[in-house]
Amino acid sequence: MGKLRLRRPVIESAWLRFTVLQFVYWFVMAIGNYQTVYLQSRGYTATTIGLINAVLSAVTIMATPVWGMISDRIRSIRRVFLLTLIVGSVLFAFIPAIIGLPVLSAPLMLVYLSLVYFFRNPANAMMDNWLVRYSNQKGVDYGSIRSFGSLGYAICGVLIAGAVSSFGTAWTFPVCSAMMALVVAMSLRTDDAKPVAPATGAPAREAFNPLTLFKNYYFTTFLAFSLLLYIVINSAAAFLPYLLEEVGVSSSRYGLITAYMATLEIPMLLAARPLRRRAPLFALCIASGFCYAAACLLLGTCAHSLGMIVAIETLSGVGSGLLIASAANYIYTLTPENLKATGQSIFVAVTALSGIAGNLIGGAVVDVLSAPLLYCIMGVTGLISALFLLGTIVIGAKLLKQSPPERA
Repeated sequence: MGKLRLRRPVIESAWLRFTVLQFVYWFVMAIGNYQTVYLQSRGYTATTIGLINAVLSAVTIMATPVWGMISDRIRSIRRVFLLTLIVGSVLFAFIPAIIGLPVLSAPLMLVYLSLVYFFRNPANAMMDNWLVRYSNQKGVDYGSIRSFGSLGYAICGVLIAGAVSSFGTAWTFPVCSAMMALVVAMSLRTDDAKPVAPATGAPAREAFNPLTLFKNYYFTTFLAFSLLLYIVINSAAAFLPYLLEEVGVSSSRYGLITAYMATLEIPMLLAARPLRRRAPLFALCIASGFCYAAACLLLGTCAHSLGMIVAIETLSGVGSGLLIASAANYIYTLTPENLKATGQSIFVAVTALSGIAGNLIGGAVVDVLSAPLLYCIMGVTGLISALFLLGTIVIGAKLLKQSPPERA
């Protein structure tokens, strides 16, 4: 009985630590969210920024599965998260100084940025994987914890908007990196989430085969859906400053808009548990696709003022909240225990592949045609992605007789 009495306080203590960690991590990440605006202020064209982001997405494709497999091998998410976070943050601080060197050629600058994002982007994946595994193992509400991350992001976006307008964006890089020391300190006091030992008792080395993931119909089709949808998400986020400029709004407002979108994620994340009792995870992903499609189509046709853009981005915020609440958890249900970090990392790598396409397409369309036309193209792509996932679920259930995971 004594052990039973201790269980709830122990879980509540871990819940509190994860909640505070999420708030602080995403608060600090919001400070470092101005790379596109910074490059734009340095005179880089949309095509060049798109190319840079595409290369960094390619780096993420290679790096994230590597770190995920290392995490599964050493049976620790926290250790890999801390390594990637610390190295990535130190390198991230010097981006303005490196870009500002007059003797540095464009290829060398790209090499440095690639090194930064070899560590920085996988840290995001490790953080999300850490929370997903903890919430599923302990039976706690993922959405309620993750919503504090969105809250932190939103609060920071509002707080630093004035500083960005007055002092530019170069300062955000070192400040973001320095404040990551808080995240490191808190991570060391937060429980690791280790995989449960295989029930068969087979040695981990024999059971570890990432290729088996691709034999799962729903895993592979969800990756295809993600490839399409994240083209929309990456492109819409990367080139929003250009849309703002085209309609006569300063790109310094970018942070306020993303803060507003993050605020809208909070109610969707808090509603995640009751939503998941009423609808399967894949249905939430489909709904997210429709939200992004509608938002992009409206941004491409009706965005003529800051107020209109903010109103339309309500749909993006809702779609983002639904996707955060469902996608990583859906991947979790589709992967075996000893490959969960690898499965999440492959998912992130696919979204990075979308980043290549989204940034290359976006840069070219914005420079040659216009930002509104880009958003119209992305709206159609988002609609196709949602219909594609719906179709694969129907085909899997009706023709292949494979029932998808209903809830997690």
